[in-house]
Amino acid sequence: MNKKGFTLIELLAVIVLLAVITSISFVSITAAINKGKESSCKSIQDSIKSAAIEYVSDNRYKSSFTTNGYNATAKTKTINAETLINNNYLSEITNPFNKQKVTDTNSINIKATLNDDFTVKSISITSDDNKWIETCQN
Repeated sequence: MNKKGFTLIELLAVIVLLAVITSISFVSITAAINKGKESSCKSIQDSIKSAAIEYVSDNRYKSSFTTNGYNATAKTKTINAETLINNNYLSEITNPFNKQKVTDTNSINIKATLNDDFTVKSISITSDDNKWIETCQN
């Protein structure tokens, strides 16, 4: 008997094998994309923290530093990202999840806990409505 072509079973086996390979690849690619977004988000947070540390360092001896956003009891200074951008400590912020520029940078608040000599002890970033910051912190 002269046999030409593939049987239906052979074709179905190849299709199932390709489907399995594709689904495994899709899961791996999705994980890599999410890892990249998380990494980008972490990078943005690190940039904000570095800018806040530099801002505090440059302005800690100015009288305006203790009158606006400084809590002497808690030894904290609250700064918003808009202040850092306007004073050239930080460039514009882009949301890594939708690649759009964050326009409401007033809602991104940076709370710097200070030592007695007004050096930065720790920094925390909070946000009113930019969910990506909370997503990055989780």
